[in-house]
Amino acid sequence: MGAQNSREALAASSPELARFLASLDATAPAEDSHDVSELASVSPEVRTAAVDVLLERVRAKGDQWAVMALANLGAVEALPVLRMLSIGQGSLAVVARQALVKLGPLARHDGGLADVDFIVDDEAVDGLIGDSAKGTIGERFASFVALTNVEDHAALHAILAALDDPDDLVRYQAFDSLIERLKLKHLVMTPDGSRQNFSAPLEIGRLMILDNASPALRALGTARLRAAFGGLAVGMSPAALGLVYEGDPDDAVGKEVGRALRTPGAAFPIDAVKAASAHDRASAETFWAVALLRSDTRAAEALAEVGATWTLPVLQEALARAAPAFTEPVLRAALANGGDPSFAAHVARAIEHLNGHTGAEAIKRAVPGAQSQRTSARAR
Repeated sequence: MGAQNSREALAASSPELARFLASLDATAPAEDSHDVSELASVSPEVRTAAVDVLLERVRAKGDQWAVMALANLGAVEALPVLRMLSIGQGSLAVVARQALVKLGPLARHDGGLADVDFIVDDEAVDGLIGDSAKGTIGERFASFVALTNVEDHAALHAILAALDDPDDLVRYQAFDSLIERLKLKHLVMTPDGSRQNFSAPLEIGRLMILDNASPALRALGTARLRAAFGGLAVGMSPAALGLVYEGDPDDAVGKEVGRALRTPGAAFPIDAVKAASAHDRASAETFWAVALLRSDTRAAEALAEVGATWTLPVLQEALARAAPAFTEPVLRAALANGGDPSFAAHVARAIEHLNGHTGAEAIKRAVPGAQSQRTSARAR
């Protein structure tokens, strides 16, 4: 009761502490932490009282927002408690590891916390790396947020590995973490810095890894991004890696591509894309590859017309998805007369055009069972 009475007396003389205490149970925090902005310029005595309250909430309620509030306050005195929490499993342990990493720079400047500093830099980071690989979606996402500014090669490798995480939100956060970590925001913005540049090479890679429905497109994007981010991490220049956008600052081709994609039946701007810069062309081709997921026959035709051979794995995948029950003779006939309007036939013709195989050979490669069905028919 003594501590409680002392705290109440202190709150009576400190409007900041009173408002902070009142806010703790009033509403759920908008972010991942209780709001500690009221405590920015309070006396050491008031700050200590606030830290004590937060520690009580952690111990009594397992309050995750209180854990991050301690980190946001820079409460290095809470490090022993956070360390014990971080050893466990579950969401509270994950948040404790995030708080430890956030407190790491403060601990390094406190001469009395050398041992804790070692824990923060090594064990907490290791714990977050473990969370990033095997935790829930929320835990993996939060881990990459926390690992963004950790100067550790293992952390960098963990983020690079997450570019092909099963969940697209986690992949998105891994991408953003790398952009922030390597200070690359200028490479994904328009030349004047006013908006996102969807034709920038790194943004094209982001588009490729975001869609869960196309493993082939995601694999291509992951390989490109890992090569780009890995090269940058070891000191290669963006220009040497082809990551500096070169194209139309007004994005005229991109706007044409977008309008056509949004308008059913509209012709795709194939000639404009052929004449565009390499980066603008790559952007258009990527958006068309994504359109294959909606069974857009125009996308298959356009990719063939512009000679986008890099999309062959995506086309093969689209064909396998669209025509799993088709036999080779049926598709051979459809390709021979060119009159089959089905998406599968359009994709098969695109594959035929891009790689020189006959359409039927493309079917055999993409559609499991086509070969065996033909063999069975002959046997009968």
